[in-house]
Amino acid sequence: MIIKRFEKDVLENCVKKLGRVFDEKSRYYLQMACFYNAFKDIDDLLSTNIIIADRYIYSILSYYRATSFSEHSFVEPKYKTPDIKVLLTCNAKERERRVLSRKNIPSERKKSTFGEYGNKVYNEYLKFKPWLIINTNTLDKNSCMKRIILEIENAEPTI
Repeated sequence: MIIKRFEKDVLENCVKKLGRVFDEKSRYYLQMACFYNAFKDIDDLLSTNIIIADRYIYSILSYYRATSFSEHSFVEPKYKTPDIKVLLTCNAKERERRVLSRKNIPSERKKSTFGEYGNKVYNEYLKFKPWLIINTNTLDKNSCMKRIILEIENAEPTI
């Protein structure tokens, strides 16, 4: 099994640094260009590997759709639909507690997900259905991982 976090290096080194000088639409297209390159890697890897992707493309699309950035003003790329999509959820209070307990000080974007904007992002995620939804409010990290593995082993593909 290969675990490939294809967005991390490219997005952290490219979009986040350059994004400060671009407007919202330009940042979106720059991020989509990064994903387009990653999708080519995914196609190559899928022939011989299982891929687990953290947030895949749904994160960026959900965050943009939850803003004033109008949906009709951008192009959504074509991408492979995963066999199983798992959405880990928790309530806003628990999400805030977890983010604030991390070693690094949360960014303003992370803090913005504590309230109504976070609810909008979540509702945008739900539009990419079907999801295998796991509520993690009362689960510690180990229990959460065990539950994810159990659910995936028992799940039918959600294509």
